[in-house]
Amino acid sequence: PSKLSGMLASGKAVIATAHAHTELGRVVKEVGILSPPEDPIQLAEAILRLVNSPAERDELGKKGRAYAVKTWDSRIILEQFEQYLQTI
Repeated sequence: PSKLSGMLASGKAVIATAHAHTELGRVVKEVGILSPPEDPIQLAEAILRLVNSPAERDELGKKGRAYAVKTWDSRIILEQFEQYLQTI
């Protein structure tokens, strides 16, 4: 997941192989295409799906970018941290 923020911020569609119950899986399922680990056929199908669908590529790229900005923008993180500090 440490690289996920940069990938989503790029505005490009993301395909990831991960288990759905992991943090990476939960995020990618929302804004990209999630492929089960060790399933090369589903991974290839996901790649071909995006190759053949420019509109979906663009849509997923925009969704990923929006998620990254909403979730990892430094101002938002600092505001959340400040709110947390005020509660303790």
